[in-house]
Parts: sequence; C-alpha cells; structure tokens
Amino acid sequence: MYVHFIACIWFYLIDRKKEWIPPLDYIWGWDNRGAFFDKSDPYKYCVSFYTSCLFLFGNDLGARDNE
Repeated sequence: MYVHFIACIWFYLIDRKKEWIPPLDYIWGWDNRGAFFDKSDPYKYCVSFYTSCLFLFGNDLGARDNE
C-alpha cells in the first residue's frame, strides 16, 4: 500500500512539469525528457511504482533538478 501511495504522489509531482526522465532512460539524456508522458497509462504506473520502490529502499536515485 505504501509503495502504491508513494507512486501516486510521485506521478502527481512529476506530471506538473513533464520534464522528468525515468532512471532507465537516463542513457538517452535530456533530449528524451517528456517522452515518458507520451506512453500508455499502465507503463507510467509501472515506472512510477518502480521509482517509488527505489525511493523506499534508497537505491539508484539520481537528482536531475532542484526539486
């Protein structure tokens, strides 16, 4: 339940700017920002869920802006 809740909050926060790049897409660089938001809803949920697991377990966090 916690992971789902954090995933929903995380998606709400990144949906405002639409510039976030998922950890798996870092290799494509800043040219790929915003491409995540053009994907299907199940894909966006799975990536948000994965990212919330990383937040909870403290692994593979890469800050890309001031927020």
